[in-house]
Amino acid sequence: MPNFIIKTHQKDTAYKGNQIFILNKGMNSGKPQKEPFTNSFVIICPDEKYAETVYWLAYSLWKSNFWHQFLIGSVIPFLRINDFKKDFEFKVNEMMQEHELHQKQV
Repeated sequence: MPNFIIKTHQKDTAYKGNQIFILNKGMNSGKPQKEPFTNSFVIICPDEKYAETVYWLAYSLWKSNFWHQFLIGSVIPFLRINDFKKDFEFKVNEMMQEHELHQKQV
């Protein structure tokens, strides 16, 4: 079970702790970054190591164009937060389980 919180980023909001930002508008939707985008979701993680892991999982999903199937809008495509939450949590669980299984086998 993932232990992070996904919210819509509000301009001028200061977050404590470890977080990453995910772009939610345009053809680069799903792109992670450590600094906030204007149109983004924020993923708040409990510690720095977990935030780094989530960042690289989000990066791999973005690089593989995973989020393109969820884009809506005819002029400026965007991701809905509910679609992002549901599918991101599922993919993170799946990838973490595969990683743990790989570590056990090695």
